Parts: sequence; C-alpha cells; structure tokens
Amino acid sequence: MRNGSNGTLVGHRKSLSKVGSLKQVDIEQVLAEIRDDVAKKRADGSYPPGLEQELEAEFQTILSYTKRGITDRTAEIARLSAEVRHNTHEITGLTPAHSRIPGMSIVHRVIRRLIARHTMGLAAQVRASEESKVRLLEIMAEQSQAHDDADQRLVASLSKHVLDRVAVIDHLTILVTELEAKIRKIEESK
Repeated sequence: MRNGSNGTLVGHRKSLSKVGSLKQVDIEQVLAEIRDDVAKKRADGSYPPGLEQELEAEFQTILSYTKRGITDRTAEIARLSAEVRHNTHEITGLTPAHSRIPGMSIVHRVIRRLIARHTMGLAAQVRASEESKVRLLEIMAEQSQAHDDADQRLVASLSKHVLDRVAVIDHLTILVTELEAKIRKIEESK
C-alpha cells in the first residue's frame, strides 16, 4: 500500500488498527476525515464513475444486517430479568391478615390458615414458572450480547475492507497517471 502524498489513507488505517476496540475510536472523526479525502478526490476526478454508489450500496447491504432495532437490548433484557427474579421471590400465596375493621384480623388469619395449603402450592408452581422465564431472559441477553459483539466485529472488518478498496483505487489511479505520463512522453518523443 502506498503512503499517499498526505498519508491520509494510511493514517486512517493506522488509527483503526492501533486500537483494539472500536469503542475507543472516534468513528465520526475518522469518517469525517475519509469524507474529506473522498470529496477532494471526487473533485479531482480520481474515482471512476459509479464507484461511490457501488461502495455505498455494498456498505448499506452489510450494515442492514448489523442494525437490529433496539440500541441497547442487552441491558433492557438484563433489567427485565432482574425485575422478574425480584418479583418471583415475593410470590408466597399468603394474603395479609390485618384488617381495618376491629376483630376481622382474627377471621382473616383463620381463613388464611385454611387456604394456605392450596395457595402456597400454587405459589410454588408460579415461582417455578417465573424461574424458567428468568432463565429464558438470561439466554436472550447472552444471545443479544453475542449479536452485538458480532456486529462490532463485522463493522470493524467492513471498515478495514472499505479502506483497503479505497487504497487500491488510489494506487491504481497513481499507476494509471504514471502510465499516461509515460505514453505522453513516448508520443512526444516521436
């Protein structure tokens, strides 16, 4: 790969390759630099017609697989899982025995003892069901995190791929310019 006259493409590549994670890179800054370089080269006529549209279409196709809607679904699923887990422990099957009406607390305690055998069994079944839901939410959170990690790797790979293509086009542009200059020299020497 060539070191450009201003080293910008090499600089972009180095700024991405020096960093282990995309979270540490100011993507907007790198993209702004790339856009500036592209604008200059577009104005100079360095890119063949339709190249930008072709690259943009390819980029949008790949990017459509990385955008899955909710931006922080992993955190939301983890929050829901914690909420369900917390609420599950509050399912006892027992109702409060206190009453605002004098003497009714005793009646409520008696009724509570009479139905406790049935309600506590039902509460145990509901807790078991809720535990299954919590496990399902945990699995979904793990899957969501795995998708997010894969998306980040894909975007990093795509960024490198696009930069490689732009660098190849730059190199080919220089070679064509050099060949044109040699042809002009040969034609002029005739």
